[in-house]
Amino acid sequence: MVWILIFIGYIITIYSTQYWVYGEPYNRWISAVLFPSTRIIWALNTAAIIWMCITGNGGLVNKFLSWEVFIPLSRLTYSVYLTHAWIVWYYWGSRRDLVDLSNFTILTLFSANILICYVLGALFSLLFESPTFLLQNYLKKCLTSHKRRQNNNYITPPQNNDTKDSQI
Repeated sequence: MVWILIFIGYIITIYSTQYWVYGEPYNRWISAVLFPSTRIIWALNTAAIIWMCITGNGGLVNKFLSWEVFIPLSRLTYSVYLTHAWIVWYYWGSRRDLVDLSNFTILTLFSANILICYVLGALFSLLFESPTFLLQNYLKKCLTSHKRRQNNNYITPPQNNDTKDSQI
């Protein structure tokens, strides 16, 4: 039942703009209701999917999202997030003509965008994120070893082992 509600919610959010896609005149009331509510429904659906997967009710969705192929991609998501806007701005800024909105064209643009974003994200990660992570680990190691050396300089009182002998 929950999965059906999630599916219906996603369908509503995806197809809520059909009025304007098919040339319907602008309606202020439909726009005032649909624009804020679709974002809330999308967020609630995403939260419901996460909750279902965490509680063990995810089924095939949980198996798919936990697939080991996504592990390397998940490590690049922040770099892709930081770099994808450059690619989108460059592409749309260099366009001199209109885009054909056929399914094949949209699929091609999406696929090329994803591929270029992940390649640039991997490069960004190798150039900036990995060295920063290594520097952070090095500094953490240096600081913890410095603290250990300072703690070892103090004279510790000898351990009283009389209690062990008296218990025997």
